[in-house]
Amino acid sequence: MKSATQILNTWRALLLILALMLSVTLTGCEEEEDELSGPFGPGAGDGPIVTPSALQDLKASDDTTVFGAFQYDDGYWDDKSAAENITDPELYLFWDDPTFPSLILSFTRISGRPDTPCRYEAAIIARDYGYTILASGDRTNSQGLDFHQVNLSKGTDYYHLYCATVSGNLGVKITGISLGANKLGNEQVHYILNSVSP
Repeated sequence: MKSATQILNTWRALLLILALMLSVTLTGCEEEEDELSGPFGPGAGDGPIVTPSALQDLKASDDTTVFGAFQYDDGYWDDKSAAENITDPELYLFWDDPTFPSLILSFTRISGRPDTPCRYEAAIIARDYGYTILASGDRTNSQGLDFHQVNLSKGTDYYHLYCATVSGNLGVKITGISLGANKLGNEQVHYILNSVSP
């Protein structure tokens, strides 16, 4: 029969092993996903420079109430919203190339907490389509709006989600998809992100 000292030592050993396992697990989680923070900034200079741009309203579901706006370079982006029959709650769809896009942005209306749609969609994409979540965190655009951003990738395909409350309870989720090489950090994309305002 084991003595009280032997039983106590066994429990101590088990607790030490459990603590080490938990530490390794938590450290592994931290290494898998980086934290994004700070302003978006102007973007990298590896894409076309932004030229005079178009202004686009963000509309509520009644299609008359405007809760915000953004700007884009209509010489670079092809607005596919009408051609693709974008309907509520989708707002807009932009391609960088009208014939074969390698960079796509879509705008979806959201309400409530801005981080929830981005976190949820990222989890679904990772689970169902094999994407890896690379980084997430809170960013700010040049208009002072707070965005929650999640970056994912699968091979050479990149998927970024940006969610923000724009005015009242209404907001926007901007989904960026880049195929072949990650262009989501270029000036054209950052110009749009920084232009979103109430």
